[in-house]
Amino acid sequence: MLKSLLVSLLFFAQIPFPGPGRSPVSGGGGGTVTVDALGTKSRVASGAGYTGLTVGSGDLLIATLNFDGVVPTSTSVVWDAVGANQALSMCVNRDQPSGAIGSSQIWVVPAPAAGNKTLSISWTGGGNVFVLGFSVVNADQGTPCTNATTGAAASTVNVTSQTGDMVVGCETSGSALGTSTGTLLYSDAVSGSHVNAMCQYDAGAASVTIGNTGTNNTIAAVSIAHN
Repeated sequence: MLKSLLVSLLFFAQIPFPGPGRSPVSGGGGGTVTVDALGTKSRVASGAGYTGLTVGSGDLLIATLNFDGVVPTSTSVVWDAVGANQALSMCVNRDQPSGAIGSSQIWVVPAPAAGNKTLSISWTGGGNVFVLGFSVVNADQGTPCTNATTGAAASTVNVTSQTGDMVVGCETSGSALGTSTGTLLYSDAVSGSHVNAMCQYDAGAASVTIGNTGTNNTIAAVSIAHN
């Protein structure tokens, strides 16, 4: 009786059931994840700051890291350490299985402080890192990273995703990188001491093949969920 009365009141008041304060559903029919601001690629040493990104209205910052000459340990990535001090979380990592000269990682932080801030990156082990940051809109704030997928000695990986999501991939290679399968973020076959590096993104679908046509030492990919 009480349940019927509640439903009737909600109907006449035009309040969505279960009413105010209901829990949001991840990937529940919001917008499509799209790029808000795209940074430039840099290659930096541990402790050096990356300043190649100016965040606009993006609700998620994505940092792509391809390590050159090192499989890093104790890695820390922080956006605007002197201000908002927002620590990023790692979505996916793939270390080179032999040789210890490369690693691919993707990191994120929701609600990044807007503006041209510094992304501080530090790790143990020496070497350098290729880094490119970008921000997106319409990303899920609670669980942005889903279906992390990695590979080694492979050109591509297949990532389970869905319409509205964005799949991001990064690769290192000791040889030619080949052609990107998705929208290219960057490709660098010149600057590295030990590896060449590439990152890209593609629209979500039931299954997304991402990477490049070369043979990669490491490949790491993840689906960024929509809101």
